[in-house]
Amino acid sequence: MALATGLAAADAEFFETRIRPVLAGQCYGCHSGQVKQPMGGVRLDGAEHVARVVVAGQLEESRLWRSLTHRHAVKMPPSGKLQDQVLADFQKWIAEGAVFPSSVGRTPSNWAFEPLRPGSAKIQLPAGAKMLDRGALLRRVTLDLTGLPPTVEELKAFLNDARPDAYGRVVERLLASPHYGERWARHWLDLVAYAETNGHEYDNDKLAPWRYRDYVIRAFNQDLPYDQFVREHLAGDLMKKLRLSADGAAVESPLATGFLFFGEVLNSTTDPVKSRADDVDHQIDVLGKTFTGLTVACARCHDHKFDPIPTAEYYGIAGVLHSTDYREVLLDSPERRREVATMRRGGVLAPVASQVTYRKGDSVFANFNEGFGKWRREGEAFGNGPVDAAASSLEAGAPEFVGTLTSPEAAMSDQQYLHVRISGTKQKIEGRPSERTPLRLTLVCAGYKARHVVAAGLEPKWETLVLVLERNRRCYVELVDHSREGWLTVDEIVFSDHATPPETTGGATRQGPLLSIANLPPSQFGVSAAEGEGKDVRVHVRGNVHQLGPVAARGFLSAVVGREQKPVVTGSGRAELAERLTGPGQALLARVMVNRLWKHHFGEGLVKSTDNFGVMGEMPRDRDLLDGLARELISSNWSLKQMHRRMTLSDYYQSDALKPRRLEAEAVRDSVLAVSGRLDPKLFGPSITPFISPFQNGRGRPASGPLDGDGRRSIYVQIRRNFVPPLFTAFDYPPPASTVGVRGTSAVPSQALMLLNNEFVHAQAKLLGGRLTGDLNERVELLYLKTFARRPEPEEVTRIAEFVTAQQGRGEADVWADVVHVMWNSPEFVYVR
Repeated sequence: MALATGLAAADAEFFETRIRPVLAGQCYGCHSGQVKQPMGGVRLDGAEHVARVVVAGQLEESRLWRSLTHRHAVKMPPSGKLQDQVLADFQKWIAEGAVFPSSVGRTPSNWAFEPLRPGSAKIQLPAGAKMLDRGALLRRVTLDLTGLPPTVEELKAFLNDARPDAYGRVVERLLASPHYGERWARHWLDLVAYAETNGHEYDNDKLAPWRYRDYVIRAFNQDLPYDQFVREHLAGDLMKKLRLSADGAAVESPLATGFLFFGEVLNSTTDPVKSRADDVDHQIDVLGKTFTGLTVACARCHDHKFDPIPTAEYYGIAGVLHSTDYREVLLDSPERRREVATMRRGGVLAPVASQVTYRKGDSVFANFNEGFGKWRREGEAFGNGPVDAAASSLEAGAPEFVGTLTSPEAAMSDQQYLHVRISGTKQKIEGRPSERTPLRLTLVCAGYKARHVVAAGLEPKWETLVLVLERNRRCYVELVDHSREGWLTVDEIVFSDHATPPETTGGATRQGPLLSIANLPPSQFGVSAAEGEGKDVRVHVRGNVHQLGPVAARGFLSAVVGREQKPVVTGSGRAELAERLTGPGQALLARVMVNRLWKHHFGEGLVKSTDNFGVMGEMPRDRDLLDGLARELISSNWSLKQMHRRMTLSDYYQSDALKPRRLEAEAVRDSVLAVSGRLDPKLFGPSITPFISPFQNGRGRPASGPLDGDGRRSIYVQIRRNFVPPLFTAFDYPPPASTVGVRGTSAVPSQALMLLNNEFVHAQAKLLGGRLTGDLNERVELLYLKTFARRPEPEEVTRIAEFVTAQQGRGEADVWADVVHVMWNSPEFVYVR
């Protein structure tokens, strides 16, 4: 009797949840196509293979069943019988027809992989819905598009505007606001699991992650076409023409690739191969969910259980990312680079070449006798080559020049010591040197900035590091000068078995006065992807990095971009991936993004499972509308602002048909700042360290930032993995572990307690209470307009008057602070209807 391949939903689910995981976990290591010679010639990874050892409906005729029950000469697994419940599942599976669904090689049947339908994009008003009153509508659309409540002036202007296009003018004003980019960048940061620290044990800082955040804000404000936005994320450093900032001083597109490196980083991994595979898995998970709404990472250990994503294609994407490194790069535009280069002076440093006596057990990593070789130079500081066998950031002739010098990556030996001969400006450093130290040599191992060396003074001196987990890793060295007031020089880098450095005579010394170039334009540095060694990787059998299967060609998902993919010949393959996803894969790309916009405006996506368009995700409740809007997105040159117009100008959006929605944590905090008058509208720049309460303890605990975050919006408050502000945690801020397209929305007592007791909320209520002037009616009306975008009802005025009267004898500012505090604790403040 042949195996059943017809896919009754219940049978398929039973197989995928109860049978395939056991086969994958217990059998595929020896009995699948992932190994060159399956044991006994038996494979269990396909219906046609299983049919040789299973007779559907007949247990005793099935060799697999007899092996599992250890009643056959070949007993499986050889380590011992499976648990009784597992055996019962196999008994049921075989007895009921041994349905074996196969997702690999079949034509994708999921609607998400099909071409866009020529359906209607009309957004219908639900029956019985009524239009919102103007104040409620203005609050809804202002919070949706900018994340801030409307001001009293904006509210009054809208209420008094009788023109038929008054609301349309509001939408255009909000889309043109710089705060629009801040609001929608925060939604995007949820998708890429944005965090500014590495987490794990010490929660070390990442390198300038805020530059990526600012890139996203600018991109949304400029309405950068979404397909270009995606291409820049995948291959922004590889574009033939890099996109420049508005002032032409810096390049923008390479910054987008920084999204790949926001994952958690283990400080001292004991298995760097596995750690690197885990990093790549996180990148694949974020990439797959963010852009295509697919759980691609499920195919790390076995073919995807439900979607047409074979393990080989997972490792095809993994090969692209294993061939991608990250580097700190100069962001200056070509014009700025030329301008800086014309100001070079040279000749300030006159070193004396050192004579080093190397010993057996010394391995010279660099002494610059033959120039910089394959070291990569960024900026002008280190010049075009060494100065008498020394790499010096004074080569350009003045300390104002900045730059980096980075070695190629190489496999380190088992040697225990690193000796560096270094000189330069002595720096004031609190604690140990870190990635933020402006003048340093850094050893980067397995993607982690492991150790740092700084100069003790102007005369060259050996500095020694004792290496532990850095040994036997793939590492590189970078010399960094981000200081416009100092410099450093390195002439020897030696790995050694000896605890003491080699004997040295002579060395680099500075001679003559330092020059100064006061009008040198500033340079910018940021993190970008960089091309590593282009290579395909082998399938990791069952996800085990130490059990390798066949080589997987670099590429993307055939279900999305088609089966006729040309092989990646040179480079990482990121450029090809970007073109395929925004070309053949654009239908899915557009659907996923339109659905995300719909979710944020209407409370729930047309596809409810925003991050999963696969078989196990939700079906669209109106596919014609989804596809119609996706076609409009593409035809509008991928304009997201045009999609916002289509949605917010619809009668549906302007009606009372939408369910009330609670504000996110950041919008709650920003609303408090806006209503109190403390909000600083400044855009961009390094993040503000969060306020750290006395109850937040642990390794990596930073010095606390200001209680009110200097009045900056929440998007500018640093997101530290191990020290998330308690106010954010209470209001369901998502841990930056993976893509989050839909935040949880709880309603728990801790939220009310947080608003009642939080120091920040108290301080802002007191600030506003002290600023209120006028008689009681004027104060109450102003508070209601600011807080709820409406005027108070008579009974509300009466209750507040009674409270204020009862508080005679207390300070007026304190009394009104209590009134403000109570209003901020109401559901009407934290919900938008």
